[in-house]
Amino acid sequence: EFDQNFWGNFCGVLTEIRESTVKNGKTKGQQMAFARLTDLTGSIDTLIFPAAYSKCKEFLIERKPIIIRGKKSDRGDSIIAFDVHSLGA
Repeated sequence: EFDQNFWGNFCGVLTEIRESTVKNGKTKGQQMAFARLTDLTGSIDTLIFPAAYSKCKEFLIERKPIIIRGKKSDRGDSIIAFDVHSLGA
């Protein structure tokens, strides 16, 4: 568990990737994703909202190493991804 205002870089592999369409608000109709980021210490739910998703969807492959720049969600133990980058070729 970490502080609500914590920003950081998180490395691991994504599992349980689930793409979704935003149902309301200013990003209604845009794609986003939910996933679990897993490393040697455990796993955490990860939300990838439309702005980040549109830039990184080609990196969202299960079991491929990635790095996420994000922060802790205000709603529980999860992180919100703002940038996602591949760690491999």
